[in-house]
Amino acid sequence: MQVVGAALGAGIGIWGGVFPAAVFAVTGAIAGRWLVRRIQASVRDDLSQQRLLFRLAGHHCKLNGVVSERHLAATRALIAKLDLSLAGQREAVSAFNQGKAGLEADLVAARLRRSASNRIYSATLAWWLVQLVRSDAQSLTAEARLQRTISALGLPGWAVRLQRTPEPIAPVARPAPVAQPPSPWVVLGVPPGTQGPALKKAYRRAISAHHPDKVAAAGGSAEAVAAAKHQSQQIQAAWDKIKRHASR
Repeated sequence: MQVVGAALGAGIGIWGGVFPAAVFAVTGAIAGRWLVRRIQASVRDDLSQQRLLFRLAGHHCKLNGVVSERHLAATRALIAKLDLSLAGQREAVSAFNQGKAGLEADLVAARLRRSASNRIYSATLAWWLVQLVRSDAQSLTAEARLQRTISALGLPGWAVRLQRTPEPIAPVARPAPVAQPPSPWVVLGVPPGTQGPALKKAYRRAISAHHPDKVAAAGGSAEAVAAAKHQSQQIQAAWDKIKRHASR
């Protein structure tokens, strides 16, 4: 709004020269800031307007399927801008959540516009809504719905494009979990803690069953022989690991 005021002031002053244009631009910016503060104070004192505004915000943020952290941060920023009381903050959050559940946006927007004292007032509310909803990426369908709502509030639909949405947050690639090697007891097929003859017997039985020479002699394929070699290496490693720990 300050920018709009400055632009209008400059436009008026340009007819009188550079210096008057600068004066009018500054005056317009000050007037725009004053007007925004008046509107903020008015909304802060009007619980009904707060509810309508934040219900629309929750509705439009949810149109993409999920309300993002960016949307929540922008909602908190608007609550702070309006300087709502603790009770007002709770009402705003409640209204936002109600909007997420769904509503007739056209009817709510019409009620909000009727509650505004003039078109500049309702257009300012519409711009706040645009800033909040466009704090995260929008689908084309969601954008079209937002254009319809702000048009009902007195702001041209194309104004949506003045607030560029940020790039979507790329998902963080998580490393694949590293597979843990099987327990040596599992590899040998014995209960944990098995020692002595029982352990030696299990080792010999396992190494005999998976010896690659035995698989090859039985007519196994190259893949089967390679698998047997890998298995026999695991069996040998399990045996060595158990014996090392037993000797400590």
